Amino acid sequence: MTAVILSVFGALAGAPADAPAVRCCGEELSARLIFGDTFQTLDEWTDLTPHTEWHVEDGHLIGRWGPGGSTIWSDREFAGDLYVRLRARLLEPEEDWRTADRPQGGKNLNFRFLVSGPEGADIRRVYRDLAEQGTGPNRIGDDQYEGYFFTWTWRHTRLRRSPGYDNVSERTDVLPEIGVDYTIEVLKQGPRLRYLVDGELLHDFTDPSPHNRGRIGFTLWHSTIAVDFIEVYQLQED
Repeated sequence: MTAVILSVFGALAGAPADAPAVRCCGEELSARLIFGDTFQTLDEWTDLTPHTEWHVEDGHLIGRWGPGGSTIWSDREFAGDLYVRLRARLLEPEEDWRTADRPQGGKNLNFRFLVSGPEGADIRRVYRDLAEQGTGPNRIGDDQYEGYFFTWTWRHTRLRRSPGYDNVSERTDVLPEIGVDYTIEVLKQGPRLRYLVDGELLHDFTDPSPHNRGRIGFTLWHSTIAVDFIEVYQLQED
């Protein structure tokens, strides 16, 4: 495990800390660690989903899907250019989530990035109201969010942008497996967003009207996941 990851384990969740330079996409980033969580508690997160189970277990964030919404949100709001790194894996799904066309369940390992409600509202305050409106393809109102949604499922990986829940990048050749640890990275530099899994670039999107402020979160669909840690770095000017 690298010195950068180890620096999080010595810090309190959410506490800023200086850290060695980090590398992503073949370049060294000038960045400062502003948030790190190894999930000893859920003190830094808000769970608004009555039918989904989020809890910590032996230093892991565990999420088990339930109908009616499935996102846990960071209490902290982030802004500007950021680098995010996390390690997560899919766990065995419930038996009744398996179907003929989905024999291993949903196999969804999803991450929401820089998300706000309409007109920049705190997504935690409007999440349930939007879900009750039932708009968008997921019928939870996330077409009215402002922000980004990285999905990785048994069929594809997509980067979606809201408002609109628009699919702005998609690949079908890299699919997740149950029980495998994946290191996921998100790099935002100005209008450019990049998403990597185990060092492989899966999405590279330049947003003509980028979102620059919001919360992060994990979303489930017919899946159970475990997250070992998450780090958020603020990029510094050279």
